[in-house]
Amino acid sequence: MNNHTNKISLINISKSFVVDGHPQQVLQNITLSIDMGESIAITGVSGAGKSTLLAIMAGLDEPTTGDVYYNDQKIYALGESDRAKILRTDIGVLFQDSYLLDNLTVQENIMLKGLVAGQKKEQLEDSARELLSLVGLIQKCHAYPRSLSGGQRQRVALMRALFNAPKFLFADEPTGNLDEENARLIIDLLLSFCVQYKMGLIISSHDPLVVQKVERLFRVSDGRLL
Repeated sequence: MNNHTNKISLINISKSFVVDGHPQQVLQNITLSIDMGESIAITGVSGAGKSTLLAIMAGLDEPTTGDVYYNDQKIYALGESDRAKILRTDIGVLFQDSYLLDNLTVQENIMLKGLVAGQKKEQLEDSARELLSLVGLIQKCHAYPRSLSGGQRQRVALMRALFNAPKFLFADEPTGNLDEENARLIIDLLLSFCVQYKMGLIISSHDPLVVQKVERLFRVSDGRLL
């Protein structure tokens, strides 16, 4: 498929949860479209629904009503294995917590998606080392995550999210646990990869660093996208 056709579209997305027997509307009638190569940020107060919206866009959480299209396919109408394949090959996700597996080395953590997809181990190792050298962590190749600082863990998590060169990368509060210096480093890395790989970048954050640097800015307020 041509790169320029890669697009994620949300049509009239609403999401509600039942809390203590009462339905609570988190998102209502959100329509939005994102192309590859674009960088956008979604801001809003804590609990506004930013993370929920991001998870719905990334194919991780089904909306109550509305449709999410990846190119011309309705993501949530796909079978489990077809949706998993898109998530494995075309979508990368970076969370506030790094979620590295402590029993795997840094290199193995980064290679995980490739290993799951059954790719050759030698090639995966080369790719992982290449990515680690991009973020100045080649010397941590065979280290275990517990020996890393918070900023280093987040850089490893970012390389894992980028491992299959996804067409879209979703970053949910990626600087939430970091000091200002490491936060700036992660944001600059995200934006440089967005440009370099012509990757769609969607960040949920209330970090002013993020807000200043993206192309388009949205705010979730009272369940609506402004």
